[in-house]
Amino acid sequence: MAKADDASSTRWMPWGEAVERAGSVEALLAHLRKVRILMAQHQGLYYRSSGKVRSGPGKVDPDWWANADVDPVTGEVIFTVEASPYHIHFVGEDTAPPAAAPIMAGVFAFGIELGRTAIETRWPTKPGPERVELRGAAVWIVPELERMKKAKEIPPDIGITDLSLDLAERMVEARVHDKSIRPIKARSIENALRVWSLFPVK
Repeated sequence: MAKADDASSTRWMPWGEAVERAGSVEALLAHLRKVRILMAQHQGLYYRSSGKVRSGPGKVDPDWWANADVDPVTGEVIFTVEASPYHIHFVGEDTAPPAAAPIMAGVFAFGIELGRTAIETRWPTKPGPERVELRGAAVWIVPELERMKKAKEIPPDIGITDLSLDLAERMVEARVHDKSIRPIKARSIENALRVWSLFPVK
């Protein structure tokens, strides 16, 4: 089994690692839209409203990327598939979350991986932080996280959920003094911290 896992990791790269190499979701998505040659697969599709898997592992058709869009806050990639009555939302590398009230209608994909060779050829090294463009909520969250780190306001053993709750409360408080800030929910911040590779805090 270990040998099979090793072979898989050699061929496939998790979405989060690919985003880290590209520097941002937008940079990776632009390349996928333009070139449309990268191999891609998903671990499954499921309905958010039920949490039940609709289908197991499968190929991500190159045409999915042509009309794909990205949520600037959470990093969710939204595929518009002509052959499907649904939008397909990509929510992360992990398994499907437990049943919960639907956030939006549609089918959700999880476990997307890309061809490792193609990604490493296009982006041989991981970019430095200066290459990542800050947009949306990141404009406030990233500098605040850096300030908190320098002020030693982040406990070394804090979990991502508690940190996200703390940031969400601080964001609401900050809006009192700066109306340009648009607070987002702790859950969205938690997703964003994973997408932006800001947790664990280093």
